[in-house]
Amino acid sequence: MASIGPIAEREPVKDVARNLDRWTHGIVARVFSHTTIEELAQWSKVPVINALSDLYHPCQALATCRLWKSGSGSWMD
Repeated sequence: MASIGPIAEREPVKDVARNLDRWTHGIVARVFSHTTIEELAQWSKVPVINALSDLYHPCQALATCRLWKSGSGSWMD
């Protein structure tokens, strides 16, 4: 499968967001720049989840919490 390249390389983030929100119920984005996440959220009508950016990696934090819970069986142990 050929790579389509980074968001905004071939078309503006605004256009990508508006196109994706017509086809999906949400957007999960792994991007380099956190401003891309913010711009996707600004132009999209569906929720945008930050899977990875240069500023935050919230999905990794949730995975780590899940791992801790599965290891001990309780949040308090």
